[in-house]
Amino acid sequence: NLAGAKLEGAKLRGARLRYAQLDSCDLADADLEGASFSHADLTDAQLSGARASRAAFSRAVLARAELRDADFEGANLDKAQLSNADCTGARFLEADLTQARLDGSVLHDADLRRANLQGVSIKGADLTGAHVFGANAERGKLVGAMATWVDLSPGADGERRGDLEQAFGASDVAGDG
Repeated sequence: NLAGAKLEGAKLRGARLRYAQLDSCDLADADLEGASFSHADLTDAQLSGARASRAAFSRAVLARAELRDADFEGANLDKAQLSNADCTGARFLEADLTQARLDGSVLHDADLRRANLQGVSIKGADLTGAHVFGANAERGKLVGAMATWVDLSPGADGERRGDLEQAFGASDVAGDG
């Protein structure tokens, strides 16, 4: 049980922390590349600036977690629970978020390019400025999700702006899937 542990800047590359109790843990700026947090409880955890590329968070609970500017490139977050998380500026480039729950989360300027969002639930989330080029949200539930604009350009440079309906299609935004 590592609940509440102060591990800021820790080097946990490749660590195996499956099923770990890490609620309210401070992992800000930690190196988590390739680590396994599958089924772990990271409720209210601090992961701002963490480097978690190719890490496994399958079925992990990251509810209300602080993920600002964290890097999850190529990470597996399938069926992860990220409701009400602050993902401002987080990088989910080519990440697998299949059936993840991001309800009520803040995804301002998050990089979701080429992410797998199949079956994801983003009800009531704020995706303003999110980079969504090539993201697949088939069978996703984006009901009540909002965004002043999202970036539809391949380079995540804001060059081609649009809305959620343009990004994912009217039926996905309406939550018909």
